[in-house]
Amino acid sequence: MPAQRAGLRDRLAELSLEEIALFFFLHIAADRIGCSFWADSTIAKRVGLREGDVIQARFHLVGRGLIAYRYPLYQLLPVEDRRS
Repeated sequence: MPAQRAGLRDRLAELSLEEIALFFFLHIAADRIGCSFWADSTIAKRVGLREGDVIQARFHLVGRGLIAYRYPLYQLLPVEDRRS
C-alpha cells in the first residue's frame, strides 16, 4: 500500500464523523490541485450537517494539517505517513 494511502487511513481513525464528512466532500469537490470554493452553508446542506459543525470540522482539519483554508478557498494538503 502506498505510504500516502496508509497515512490517510491512520489519520481518518483520529477524525470525528463531521471532520470525515467535510474532508471527503472537499476531496470530491476539489480541482486538480486540491482547491475548491464552497460556502459553509452549501457544504452543510450537501453533507447533512449544521453550518456550525462544518466550521468546527474545518477548524480541526486545519489544525491537523489536512487542509488549508483562507476564505473562500479550501485546499487539501498532502497526507504524510506518520509511522516512519
